[in-house]
Amino acid sequence: MRTLAAVVAITLLAGCPRKAPIRPQAFDKGQKGAILSFQAPPKITPWAPPGTPGPEFDAAPVLAELRPIVIEALAKNPHFSLVAEAKVFAAPAYKAHPGDPSGFISPTGYKAVTNEALYPQLAREAGADMGMGLALSLVYRGEDGAAAVVLGVGAIDTQGRGVWKGGAAAVSDRPVDVRTASPRQRLEAFKDAARKAMAELEENMAANLAVEGAQIRTGH
Repeated sequence: MRTLAAVVAITLLAGCPRKAPIRPQAFDKGQKGAILSFQAPPKITPWAPPGTPGPEFDAAPVLAELRPIVIEALAKNPHFSLVAEAKVFAAPAYKAHPGDPSGFISPTGYKAVTNEALYPQLAREAGADMGMGLALSLVYRGEDGAAAVVLGVGAIDTQGRGVWKGGAAAVSDRPVDVRTASPRQRLEAFKDAARKAMAELEENMAANLAVEGAQIRTGH
């Protein structure tokens, strides 16, 4: 199953000539990143091929609670500085953008920005060196109903180059079957999965920076 997270990450790195997952030159030198798009499918569904039977749940209230976990983790990322949400939302071009039709939902204030050609201008107006698109898929494992979060990140710099394609997927350690759990139990399980996914995203980013940096130094 190709998730929204995977599609967003792949699409937003289309401009990277080397098709590498990350450009080391775009990080670790005080660069600023702005989240321009933050999306999720409207329903929590089974983590399985389309058409697999299973109950579905409204993703909006869960996404709203996961938002601060995602933002806090990115704000603590040591490889770039995150531009404050308020500054992004106040930028003229972002305010004027109507949001692209995508069929997905976004946390309050965010819009679906799927046209990668808009990222350089939107990022510049937000005072950033790169614009990022985030996509979360909120799912549960079919065999036991464990909460899982699949995350995709794509980033384009102000020159229109794809500079980062990242992703992570994590399953909650909580013994909660989201199919039968209370809304509170379900939420806490997804929070746990989100924290794990964000930690994995940062670890994957560090590993990719190390690999790509070594290739640059050795001329490969």
